[in-house]
Amino acid sequence: KGEWEPRPDDRRRIAPKLESWKKDGGHIVVVPPADSWRKIIDFGDWTQRVCSTLKRHTQRKVIVLEKKGGFLDAMKRSWAVVVNCSVAGVEAAIAGYPVFCEPLCPAYPVASNDYSKIETPLYPDREEWLNSLCYAQWNIKEFGEVRRAYLGSHYVQP
Repeated sequence: KGEWEPRPDDRRRIAPKLESWKKDGGHIVVVPPADSWRKIIDFGDWTQRVCSTLKRHTQRKVIVLEKKGGFLDAMKRSWAVVVNCSVAGVEAAIAGYPVFCEPLCPAYPVASNDYSKIETPLYPDREEWLNSLCYAQWNIKEFGEVRRAYLGSHYVQP
């Protein structure tokens, strides 16, 4: 008692099917940090530094998404997706595109952060990672159950 146990159906309830790793794409998609993140964290010239590294290590076309939207179209037929700490990394990994990102990104456990290895991306097993993400997604009712489980007798009904 007092511990939250994920339900076995959490993954099926929340997550889309994991697509097979794609290993034949062409271009590289770079998703700069969102403005909302830039207000909290100083990323400096992350996008410029990453693009510079990529250009030294690949001949592939690099597409930088400067404005919101268009990610799903840009991701199609890409070789890899490069993000700082965006949910786009999660979407790419689920869709089967290799991801390069920073440690703050939720896709980090199934990604690489060595941008110089852009031509040799990682293709790890993603099942445990996706299960972990799904177990951390709760609806309002479940969130109350989690709070009660962790706080026990100290729980105060909102």
